[in-house]
Amino acid sequence: MKYFCLPENLPHHVGIIMDGNGRWAKLRGLPRLEGHRRGAERAKEIIQAARNLGIRALTLYTFSLENWQRPSAEITFLMKLLELYLLEEMHEFKKQEINFRFIGDLNRLPKNLRRLVKQTEDLTSDCKEMVLTAAISYLVVGAPG
Repeated sequence: MKYFCLPENLPHHVGIIMDGNGRWAKLRGLPRLEGHRRGAERAKEIIQAARNLGIRALTLYTFSLENWQRPSAEITFLMKLLELYLLEEMHEFKKQEINFRFIGDLNRLPKNLRRLVKQTEDLTSDCKEMVLTAAISYLVVGAPG
């Protein structure tokens, strides 16, 4: 009998849509921003678990083009959260041999965040254990509206 967790049964690439953090927080009587913060913490766990399982590529869909319609304070918080996340994790990515990549409209991000994304990509460009792709400011094809 084969088990899903055997290496030959694992997918090579997993994509996760990081959605519902604000709703999760609201249901628990917490501010939406706390939901986003906790979502970033969960992303760390997901990345580590995927790497430990031997997943070769992980794509996290974190912020679509539609998300630019959110209140400016929430957008500012999310951009700052991503900046802090990369500052904290870029060297861990390197240590864990995780190649960080970005897909999406980089030009829409704040200048300091664009530089940090590029710095993280450059630092981890030779890493071979896993490819981590962050989809930020991406177009959702076939989305309603």
